[in-house]
Amino acid sequence: MPLHCDPESLALLALGEPADSPADEAHLAGCVACQSELDQLKAVIHASRTITGGDRPVTPAPAVWGRIEAELGLAGTTSADHGTVVPLRRRRPVGAALLAAAAAVTGIAVGAGVMATLQDGRDTGTVVARTALDPLPQHSASGTAVLSTAADRRDLTVEVAGLTAPSDTFYEVWLLAPDASRLMSLGLLQPGQATTFELPADLDLAEYPVVDVSLEPMDGDPAHSSDSVVRGTLSA
Repeated sequence: MPLHCDPESLALLALGEPADSPADEAHLAGCVACQSELDQLKAVIHASRTITGGDRPVTPAPAVWGRIEAELGLAGTTSADHGTVVPLRRRRPVGAALLAAAAAVTGIAVGAGVMATLQDGRDTGTVVARTALDPLPQHSASGTAVLSTAADRRDLTVEVAGLTAPSDTFYEVWLLAPDASRLMSLGLLQPGQATTFELPADLDLAEYPVVDVSLEPMDGDPAHSSDSVVRGTLSA
């Protein structure tokens, strides 16, 4: 039996289809890493189905493009060459099935990972829960996470002050179970900026009340690095 579920099976499950192999479904029941990746894929599908004309991508900081150029060996190019494309964390390939499905649903190509977008001209909603994000050992940053509701959506806005990412690293926002036995990624956090994530409609925050920001290496591994910078638990 493979160490982890086949990416194509995870893509099918995220779309609501049966997995290619019953063994994958059995493995998924006991594998935190595969369940986390499935949660992320479901969030992609949900985000792709709720995109509106008011959504726009976040323009990356010049330093982000600098790291991408360095990793890919694109010496001599500048961030101006790339327009306003949003770089997403490179993850384990999920196959053509998910990409084709996302494109069919939204009319645009959606990469693997959860897209955090800034919404222009829409109601900021009513605050229903918040938490201070306190530093973990060996870190000194701090911030806030605010949960708001409006119409048929829930938004989590995360802002952390004092973040300084070393070269070849980035910050990622997660929701964790109280005992940290289960987790799901919401997406990337730009240092010094408040970022708003639209939560999946079927997400039970009672099961994932802990907001965690981690420092991640650019190694293509979708798993949590175990290097948490700040953390807090949402409460009304």
